Amino acid sequence: CNDCAPGELVEPASKGRDSAEALEQVGGGFLAGVQNAAGVVMEALQDDGVSEESDPGAGGHHWFQHKSYVHHSHITVKMVGVFVAIGLIVISILDLFGIARDSADALPFHYVHNIWNLFFGVLMIFMDAPAKWLGKGAVWQTALWQKAPSLGKARGRALVHFYVGVINLAMVNWSPFTLWTIVNLARGGSLVTCSVIMLLNHHTYHCQRRSHVRRNFNGAAAAAKATEALHEFQEEALEVRSYIAKNHCTTRIVSFLAAIALIVISILGMINVLGALFSPFHYVIGIFNFFWAIIIALIDGEASWFAKCGNCRVNLFRWFPVFATLPGRSMLHFYVGSINVVMFPGGIMDYLYIALGTTLMVCSLLMFFHHNYCLDIPKMMKLPGST
Repeated sequence: CNDCAPGELVEPASKGRDSAEALEQVGGGFLAGVQNAAGVVMEALQDDGVSEESDPGAGGHHWFQHKSYVHHSHITVKMVGVFVAIGLIVISILDLFGIARDSADALPFHYVHNIWNLFFGVLMIFMDAPAKWLGKGAVWQTALWQKAPSLGKARGRALVHFYVGVINLAMVNWSPFTLWTIVNLARGGSLVTCSVIMLLNHHTYHCQRRSHVRRNFNGAAAAAKATEALHEFQEEALEVRSYIAKNHCTTRIVSFLAAIALIVISILGMINVLGALFSPFHYVIGIFNFFWAIIIALIDGEASWFAKCGNCRVNLFRWFPVFATLPGRSMLHFYVGSINVVMFPGGIMDYLYIALGTTLMVCSLLMFFHHNYCLDIPKMMKLPGST
């Protein structure tokens, strides 16, 4: 792994291993002293194991590895997700060209969010489509699950659909009420409905999972059914290795302070302290801004600050290893910055949102250039055990 970069995920050499061997390795990684087959199956049928984090390496980076699984939803759920994603892309393109909305009613945030809708639509297709539908693009699906293991599960996919759906519902223009108003309502409503379907599928799946564990947690019988377990629950074992890369000190400080300021401004804006006239759209973005700002603060803050808060920073990197990388953080900062630059709730809040959005976008560019041009990555970092 001499060529591994900070934050880059390493695909295990045992990708083609059979299901029984995958279960054995997953169990052995977390319960080192437990060799019986019952322990193996129990571990594989539970949720993700805890990440293992190494001591800081060169440049203050941490290496960690994580074993997870990918749950393949029922084919009907997959089809609904793909069709909804395609509809999102088509309507967003029509909206961008002024076909699905009167150009006189279009505001800057409509254009920005429609552009991001294209990104989320493609993301949803890769999340929901069966691998055989993607053809050669199936490798991108595997890469997506390795970068963000939570998106390999129904609950993570439901969260993405819900987020995008609520934002699109908030963007609907009610006056004048036209056919395109109904189309735009359908765009957001179908995404929210799809998220509910996925959550129901997730609940049913986990009930079956727990029932299977109770029935088969009996030593030799569990070993005999190890292969059946992964097949029955349509899962694949997933192993993730990543570096938690550190930003430049100045960038971290600016980004962390911007996140704290965004939390404060979002709260003040929603309770109307600064006199801004918030529309339903602004309230929705304000609520999501609060959560995005917390994520940014977790990423750019010191790990020791959050050690006594349920180890939430480690859990964030376990669910979304892409945020442990500088390119992943850069994209997150750029996204949050871009949607805040075009908020324009009115009054002094316009200038505050523009300043915060611009700051986050500048930080994203600094992270991108720092990763690509300032780090001698191959020489700086090596995975443990590499030569």
